[in-house]
Amino acid sequence: MEHTAQGLAAVDRNDFLQAIYNKPDEVFSSYASRTAEEIQVLAEAWKEKQNRGADISSDGVLQTFLHHLEGKKVPKAVVPPVDNGPSDRAWASLNGLAVGFSTEFATKPELRTRLVSAWPGIFQWCLYFYDRRVSVEKDSTQAQNAILTICNTIRHLYTDTELQTKIRATSGIITLCTRLCLHPASPMEAFIPLSLLRVDTWGKMDEVVTAAGGKPDVVAKAILGRLRNTISQQPMPPDANRSSTLIFLLTTFIVLPRHPLAFAILADNGAWVVARMLFLISNYADSPSLRPTGRYFPCINSALNFLRAALLQSDSPRLVAQAVDAGLLRTVCALSLVFDMNAAQRKNTSLQFILREILPKSMMYRSVIKAMKREHKELDPEFPDETIMRTYLRENWMSLTLLLYMRGGIAKLPKVLKGTGAVCCESVTCDEKGRKSEFLRCGGCLCVYYCGKACQANAWSSHRTMCKLKKSSQTTGGQLMFSPENAQFIREVIIADAHLHNPHLRKLAKRKFPNEPGENLITCIDYTNPKYPAGTCSLKNINTYVFPPVSSEAADPANVKAQNAEMLKTVRRNPSLYTFIEGTFAYGEQRLTRNVVLSTNMWVNPPSADLHSGLNWQNNKCENQDESAVPLLDLFLALNIKYADS
Repeated sequence: MEHTAQGLAAVDRNDFLQAIYNKPDEVFSSYASRTAEEIQVLAEAWKEKQNRGADISSDGVLQTFLHHLEGKKVPKAVVPPVDNGPSDRAWASLNGLAVGFSTEFATKPELRTRLVSAWPGIFQWCLYFYDRRVSVEKDSTQAQNAILTICNTIRHLYTDTELQTKIRATSGIITLCTRLCLHPASPMEAFIPLSLLRVDTWGKMDEVVTAAGGKPDVVAKAILGRLRNTISQQPMPPDANRSSTLIFLLTTFIVLPRHPLAFAILADNGAWVVARMLFLISNYADSPSLRPTGRYFPCINSALNFLRAALLQSDSPRLVAQAVDAGLLRTVCALSLVFDMNAAQRKNTSLQFILREILPKSMMYRSVIKAMKREHKELDPEFPDETIMRTYLRENWMSLTLLLYMRGGIAKLPKVLKGTGAVCCESVTCDEKGRKSEFLRCGGCLCVYYCGKACQANAWSSHRTMCKLKKSSQTTGGQLMFSPENAQFIREVIIADAHLHNPHLRKLAKRKFPNEPGENLITCIDYTNPKYPAGTCSLKNINTYVFPPVSSEAADPANVKAQNAEMLKTVRRNPSLYTFIEGTFAYGEQRLTRNVVLSTNMWVNPPSADLHSGLNWQNNKCENQDESAVPLLDLFLALNIKYADS
């Protein structure tokens, strides 16, 4: 082991301490000849000076430390230490900077200039000591102490604005800080330096992954593992400093959604972990520590920013369902009080964005609806009244609740409206309907039905191309973008809302297409405008219709394009027999389009008025509807939903 200050006899230590106080000029003038033990005692005295106000020269202390931390003194290779050699003295000096750093260094221009100039040498010694005292150290306690010394040195120097810029620009700093985090002996403090650096570009995130041996999941598991441990510890709430450090890192890494590191964090259930941490903290929403000046507020803000970015990533339905499952609805209610107390934080917050945009847009998916219904049911009925209903987010919460009520009611609609009822014979010359068990099923695509072999033979010429395309898509083995459950629910929502919008679409058709037969009009419903969470509608002409570009994430884009073309050809041949519907909705940050064809034309056979009055929730009504919107509270009352008496 290398020498430490423990090697000095008590009398020698005391003598040197007295010399520091009584003969400072003599001590500091010979800074170059100071031994490692003396430098260690000097560092301890310097720390005491800051604690007790003792009179020790800041200039002399810094000159001593930096002399022994010159880059030219770093050994060319990692070698065993020599008693009181350059490595010993540099280590004692690094400890001095780590434990005795003073704001004097940063506030006095001449001292700060020295530190800025000396940083390259300090960093080279940090790299050397990582190799000498961390990576090959078998004693975990010794390795942990060395990690703390290196991390504290970087963290303290980083408090100076000029040094921040220089440290961030240092080649290799991200690699070193990443390795400090990932070492098996790393304490929690090891994550601080990396959280301070702005790892906000693709190249910097690549450097983090490279430092982890090219394994992004190693980085994700290291950070999320610490956060899981933090939120599982008692008593609650989770430690503010630990949580903030880890959340800052996770938020930094999630800003580039396509980077493997962002994927790894979300694959390790990062959305659930962060949402759960927020849930646990939000239980103390009435505590001063959650106010804008409190120690938890930066952590809350960063966690909300993380969720805002994470829940818009690919596979967003799964991520939103995870966050809701972790308690996001209760969290939103509780934190609304925190932000309501700070008027400056009200507008454009991530909390409001999640409530007003992400959650409503995600309710096109059955998996999200299930999670939200379950979590909404678990809420104390009085809790929203006591929290969010008293804040500026009141209308957003009521709108979300009503949309949940309506989407949850899709399952109660008649099967014919959901496209899951009796099947129709695929032959255009036949209008037979019946149960699937009573009809013949196409053995090629397994998607269409016939009342008998005669109709099947009659329809084959028009069905042949689509049959081959569907059969091919089923055997390519590509990963489906949506689960069968979500795909079916999207279809059900679009069909139900097409019936709902039909009355005012007819009025729109008279204004926009006065000379066009209704059977030639396509019903278009757009769910991506947060102002109209139940969708806003428009019309297009089947004869001039062009499909939107196919998503690159589709299992087989070429096959999808071909199916679309064949679908359009079929409808154009006999437009009076079909209703063609285009639904546009959000999938994270993407806009996706799904087309549904019904084997009946709603312009020829309009839907029941009872359906319209039963489903039309009227809040944030479609912009094309010319009826007055029912006041939100009146609507809750009419539907016998909670909040009507608020």
